[in-house]
Amino acid sequence: MPERMIADDEILLLRIPPTPPWLVLPEHITSANYKLGKQEKGLSVYRERIVSPGDVLNKPGVPPGCLLVWATAGKVRSLKNGKGEPLFLDVIAVDDENDPGHAEIRGRFSRSVAKSLSLLFRRV
Repeated sequence: MPERMIADDEILLLRIPPTPPWLVLPEHITSANYKLGKQEKGLSVYRERIVSPGDVLNKPGVPPGCLLVWATAGKVRSLKNGKGEPLFLDVIAVDDENDPGHAEIRGRFSRSVAKSLSLLFRRV
């Protein structure tokens, strides 16, 4: 399997910043975590096969108090909107020597995508 390919059973980790709008106390993870910024091509995640949850939380510059959520690549790819229509999301590896295990969820992001992803990912 080429390195850019991510198997359906691979666990993806998403780091949740410890402040609003991403996290609202008491530990309510918001859909803001599943939206892209204007310059972003995809939603950043990490491949647990390559980096541990501790590695993701202890990377330089990561604020203390972050949470982690997870989902499998296959579940991301199979997501559907509220009408049962496929969302056509994919997960691809985009790591480099400075950020091993990094990947992105790519597709056409919308409120429906953010909502579906927020319902899929679970706390580590």
